[in-house]
Amino acid sequence: MSILIFYLLTILSIIICVDLCRIEWRRRSPFIVFWLTLIAVVFLPSLFDPFRGIVYPHVFAASIVITENLLIKYSVFVFVVMLFFRLMYVVYDQLFFRRVCSPLSMHLEEKDGLAVYFYVGMIFASLFAFYEVYRTFGIGFVSGFGFEERRNGLSLVSGFLLSYSYMVSAGLGLWFFVKRQYSRFILILAFFTAAYLLFGGSRQPLVAFFIPLLLYPAMGRKKRSALILVIMLGSAVLFSDILNALLYLRNLPSFSERLELIMDLPRLMTEATSREGGEGMVRYAFYYYLESARYIDGYFHFEYLSRFLLFWLPSGLDFFHIKPDDFEYFMFAQYMTGHVGTMHPTVFGSIYADSGWFFIPWAFLLSLLLYFLPLYIQRFTGLIYVCLWSTICFYSLMLARGSLYGSAVVIFFSILFALLINFIAKVRMSK
Repeated sequence: MSILIFYLLTILSIIICVDLCRIEWRRRSPFIVFWLTLIAVVFLPSLFDPFRGIVYPHVFAASIVITENLLIKYSVFVFVVMLFFRLMYVVYDQLFFRRVCSPLSMHLEEKDGLAVYFYVGMIFASLFAFYEVYRTFGIGFVSGFGFEERRNGLSLVSGFLLSYSYMVSAGLGLWFFVKRQYSRFILILAFFTAAYLLFGGSRQPLVAFFIPLLLYPAMGRKKRSALILVIMLGSAVLFSDILNALLYLRNLPSFSERLELIMDLPRLMTEATSREGGEGMVRYAFYYYLESARYIDGYFHFEYLSRFLLFWLPSGLDFFHIKPDDFEYFMFAQYMTGHVGTMHPTVFGSIYADSGWFFIPWAFLLSLLLYFLPLYIQRFTGLIYVCLWSTICFYSLMLARGSLYGSAVVIFFSILFALLINFIAKVRMSK
């Protein structure tokens, strides 16, 4: 009987999620990626969990016994959170008359302007990071620069240029491709690919580059294609496998090993899908918190929510230490038996670990973000809008995976950068 309840609630959650995909598609909202990711990474993989028994998510993590009681708690929590999201969308629709976003094609029809120089300039500024790594590690960095070296061996400036610059400029790929400026498209793609292959294999910029290109045929034009949307729903799991492969490549210690596996795609996909800690396994950390968080001090204190609300305050300027410590490190240390890193246990896991069953503050705040941010960025036009839309697409994925604070920080920075470009453009026109 417990298993039937689990499947009933999980299927209802999937139905709600698909309905929210439909709404975001109608609104042309980049947050459709949020709901697609939940389908691919959380809901569909969890359908097989009643048959798994004991799972070993990672070599450093404790084993998890998937009992009927655990599955009931998981399915109930997820269902009530999803139901709350859907109800809030009903309320917002009634208050704001179901406002929709303008199609990307309308913005892509504009001519290249000042914004192109700013966004392309951000990408070219990353050449400083290339130079710094070469100066520090020599030409040998090409064959031996891994993710740990990237995390600990770069200055703050280089780390910024290899992350924020690429994330806020990811829409350049769509901009140049649709405008048939293929030489510029290839140049920008070369930068994104080099940042992935050479500098520790951080997959985020490369994924951010391609997501808008994949979404554009379904919802970027004036006439949206429901058929392509259905194909997108079906291909979400495949995209999860691609993310697995990129993560597996990232963790390889050298450029030569990454290149060797890229040239052997069947072997790459086999090794990536069979490894520990894949995309579809992040929900096991959520299972761990459902079972263990109530016995460990440090959970259910809304510290992550407090930090999330202070996303606008750089930690380096927090002279009075009002921001709580990074809750993602605390979750990682508990789940991975003392090792250091950040944990993203799906959006449900992050909410539960921080709030327990009193999830309403988190769900209300996230529903505001998901519904109103696409409407706010309508104040921008042209490439600025395309880049904002593209950045939000990627961080929709990260939000679904449970990276709440970091996503808010980068989205906030991308909006500040857009406002700066707008301000400079207006000053220039007034002269």
